[in-house]
Amino acid sequence: IGITRNSSFCHDVILVVHSHARNVRERVRLRTILKKNPYFKMLFVLGTPAESSIEHFEEIKEEQRINYDLLVVNVVEHYHNITYKAQSWIRFLHETCTDVRWVVKMDDDVEVSPHLVEQILNRYRHYSNTLIGRVYINNRVVRHPESKWYLSPAEYSPDALGSYLQGMSYMLSGDLLPIMNANIDRVQYLWMDDWYVTHALLNGTTASLIDISPLIVSANSRKEVNELKKRTYNIMFLHLRPKEEFPPLIRRQIWTELQQDQIC
Repeated sequence: IGITRNSSFCHDVILVVHSHARNVRERVRLRTILKKNPYFKMLFVLGTPAESSIEHFEEIKEEQRINYDLLVVNVVEHYHNITYKAQSWIRFLHETCTDVRWVVKMDDDVEVSPHLVEQILNRYRHYSNTLIGRVYINNRVVRHPESKWYLSPAEYSPDALGSYLQGMSYMLSGDLLPIMNANIDRVQYLWMDDWYVTHALLNGTTASLIDISPLIVSANSRKEVNELKKRTYNIMFLHLRPKEEFPPLIRRQIWTELQQDQIC
């Protein structure tokens, strides 16, 4: 199941969405927002549920038949396997879309302002060798085994991660795809896909990281959401967590309210 390597799929700007195979409603939501926008071509990257069935595969096949925007990777859906998804779309775009100018990557539970994405990419349209997003500089490695983000010294020996971009959303210029594709076979694998894609796979490049942190927002409580309503800037990408407190309908309602408060 998945898109064939056919250049007719390609576009100047490819929007890559990491999506859990069972998150059909999130994909429907994003298609509703973005599918009619001629500025983007969408590519959802899926794994396989730990417990899958023939019915599930038939549903995915039908979704692909209707939308032709799925890249299905033969890995079990788990956050430790997301890097394999990233490797797959990098290889696919490198081999299929040689003229892509920008790749916009996001997760399927992130809200997005297509208008602001277009504005930012137009602002940097003449840039090459460039990544745009929320830049982290020398974040410390988590060494607490009880943490979800624990990295053992065997997995990653340094104590700092260097410079990389937050993984929920970022943009990279298409000219980086060849070296990133080549580096898949050269550099250290790490399940932290944001570090892997926006740091490790840039080995041997002089890529620039452009920080647009105010436009990329994560909120972890209702209090933080209320603080966002006092902001003096627009939001391009929004991630609300935990999912139990911000289910899709609530998240969408909050995003709609924040969009109405956009700063002119």
